[in-house]
Amino acid sequence: MQILILCCLFLVTDAVFCKNGLIRRAVATAGLSLGFGSLPVFATPGPAPWDSNVQYEVLQRAPADAPGIDKPGEMVAIKFTGSYKGQVFDDVQQPYFLRAGGGNVVKGLDDALTQMKIGDKWSLSFGGDLGFVNGKPSSPGKARIPPGGQLDFIVEIVDIPGKGDPDALILD
Repeated sequence: MQILILCCLFLVTDAVFCKNGLIRRAVATAGLSLGFGSLPVFATPGPAPWDSNVQYEVLQRAPADAPGIDKPGEMVAIKFTGSYKGQVFDDVQQPYFLRAGGGNVVKGLDDALTQMKIGDKWSLSFGGDLGFVNGKPSSPGKARIPPGGQLDFIVEIVDIPGKGDPDALILD
């Protein structure tokens, strides 16, 4: 019965938003080895590996054997689009290098990057202290973002230098 309930929860929540790792924790508590998106499932119960108020949806799932971030501060190459109320404020479609979990981008995006693998593409939504805490002033053609405004991102990890395909970042 426990396995059936967990499988149903897995199927229902796999394509929708998950908050605070409750499903991952339940699966880990049952001792099952089900994959949950690109997030790890730990064999022993404990704090969720990704305790955040970021809401996400997996748009493209990385292969199961794709490498991910082992520790915060690792260099990663991403492509992303950030928007506020449907208006794009940042659109980077060439690989952008940064240290995942290093504080180089807003906290909600930083938190999500540490959970992703090469090839993952996620839709993220967050606000409050995970976004622009002090707001973001307007710029030509871009709206002002108020402090804590709800942000939406589509982000893809295209490489983690030293772990991915060395030809993956050859630009045309």
